[in-house]
Amino acid sequence: MESNQEMFDVVIIGAGIAGSSTAYYCAKSGVRTLLLDQYDFLHANGSSGGQSRIVRTLYPSLEYTRTCMDAIKMWRHLESATDTKLLSTSGGLDICRENSEVLNQLVSAAKRGNLQYELLNHEEINKKFPAYNISKGYMGVYTPDACIIHPTKAVNMFLELGRKHGLTLRDNTKVLDIKNTNGMVMIQTQNGLIKTPKCIIATGAWSKEIMSRCFNLNLNLIAKNILVTYWRSTNTSLGEYPYVLTHDIFDGKEALYSTPTMEYP
Repeated sequence: MESNQEMFDVVIIGAGIAGSSTAYYCAKSGVRTLLLDQYDFLHANGSSGGQSRIVRTLYPSLEYTRTCMDAIKMWRHLESATDTKLLSTSGGLDICRENSEVLNQLVSAAKRGNLQYELLNHEEINKKFPAYNISKGYMGVYTPDACIIHPTKAVNMFLELGRKHGLTLRDNTKVLDIKNTNGMVMIQTQNGLIKTPKCIIATGAWSKEIMSRCFNLNLNLIAKNILVTYWRSTNTSLGEYPYVLTHDIFDGKEALYSTPTMEYP
């Protein structure tokens, strides 16, 4: 065996929320686990950087709706177990055209998923949330239990918890190649070779690059740079400013979303 070759039971590539949480639960189960990231841990080059991301309780799909409700229960358990505030309840407002298919799907999923929700016309939305000015012809589905997650804090929590269970952490380690050799996964990094029977790729927006480089696969993934604009608010109460998602306002081509003021004063 080469002197710079290491062996782990499982290797996770990508240390965002998906990768770091997977690594934590693997290490907690007693599996010898390695977590890799091509940048510094807690970097802002992926979708898990920053202080606010939405956690929806409602999707047009019932399966997604139930999965998200289960996820929120798990987040709350972690908050209690670690005495760490990860979620802020803001409520969520999904805005659609009147009588649209997606509106019917949202209401159906809310009913079948036993969610607390309100179906509001444009006047009711503007009265309930005076920060918004919704035009006639649109309706909203308001879910009061929807949340904002603090992703950087969540990733840091998983890294710390994982380390306590023996998780090995390696940042600034770019994966150059991945090969399957006699049933073992050989991961070539800039710092050496790693051998494992199981490899989990959790690279988010970087997945297309790594899959093309390592497997010659051209995934139909498009990473978009989302324009983010901040407005100073005169009232930062989460209860008055839920996050907002639009669904079919721009003929399904684009969407807008907003979150309460949390990252900038």
